[in-house]
Amino acid sequence: MSLLQEIQAAVIQDGTEIGPILLKLRLLASRLGSAPLEDWVKHESEGYPDDAPLPDYRIIHVSYTGTFSRPLNSGINNAPIPSYLIEKFAGEKWRYSMPSGLVCLS
Repeated sequence: MSLLQEIQAAVIQDGTEIGPILLKLRLLASRLGSAPLEDWVKHESEGYPDDAPLPDYRIIHVSYTGTFSRPLNSGINNAPIPSYLIEKFAGEKWRYSMPSGLVCLS
């Protein structure tokens, strides 16, 4: 069975871990001499460096809500906080999250 066939079989098999598939894909990219594919696999498995563009599917837009209290038990619960305020006071990267759940602060 060729390396490509092994990768294809592993991808459609239930319960297969992604790590070994990415290693085989990186080996295939190296054998093919495909630097873009090799870089993509490396970044997907090890993380994207700060100077590499993050693919759109790795960016999740985050929305914030707040609870604001006032005297005499008045206030607002779950009030949306405009994204421009988040960007203004915390920075642009606080408007996005990576799928791992970590806010991108770099």
